[in-house]
Amino acid sequence: IGIEKYPVQCDYNDYKRDRSGDTFYCEKKLQKNLLKTKNTGVKPILNLCNCGMAAFTSILYFLICENIIKNKALASSDIYVENILFLKSFFKDKLVTFDYNNTDLIIDKILSTEPNVVFLDAISNTINMPLFDVASIIKKTAKVYKKEIYFIIDVTCSVGYENFLDNFIIPDNIKVIIHGSILKAPQLGMERIYAGFVLSFGLDKFTNQILEYRTLSGSSIQDFGGYLIPVTTKKLLQNRLRIIERNTVDL
Repeated sequence: IGIEKYPVQCDYNDYKRDRSGDTFYCEKKLQKNLLKTKNTGVKPILNLCNCGMAAFTSILYFLICENIIKNKALASSDIYVENILFLKSFFKDKLVTFDYNNTDLIIDKILSTEPNVVFLDAISNTINMPLFDVASIIKKTAKVYKKEIYFIIDVTCSVGYENFLDNFIIPDNIKVIIHGSILKAPQLGMERIYAGFVLSFGLDKFTNQILEYRTLSGSSIQDFGGYLIPVTTKKLLQNRLRIIERNTVDL
């Protein structure tokens, strides 16, 4: 029997696996290759969760526990059905919904309601669901709205095309949190493991709080999940989706 002479380094895995070094490695790789956004003036922070809904509930825990919503929460009534059910349960009379998709009308609603948080979907799930110009809503609101406001944007199924913040310097009062199911686009829902993500911009003192509430709520991805997620690139993913679109049109 030999003698172990290498130094022993304590790791999260020695006790719990809700903060796995493997997960952190995968987060860095995904942010570098796929979920990358440039020239926003703030450092984006990526956290993986065990599914898309776990990512959303981690955000809700953050908003509630940090008492972010002091006034109102504003949401499209046509966002993902399970998300709107959660919002109605969590926020009740603090939640204000709207059912139109005109950019200027939504901005007017934001200005008249003065919400602390706005929930939007960046892509439609059905042919009847409104498709918002999320970039214009955020950028036009930023020009006239001086209070602190969080935009919570679901980009499930549009991963690889979520760069609507590129080359936009995010003002200090505008906080953006992007979330979704990470594999619906790369694997068309045929993933070997569930996975969701939260990508936050400009949270300042709350920069690491999504990670904290992911841990506390138990929504962490399994430590081996980092080895099962196919790490692709934006270019490869976009080419794949264009081929799928072309084939569908040809049929």
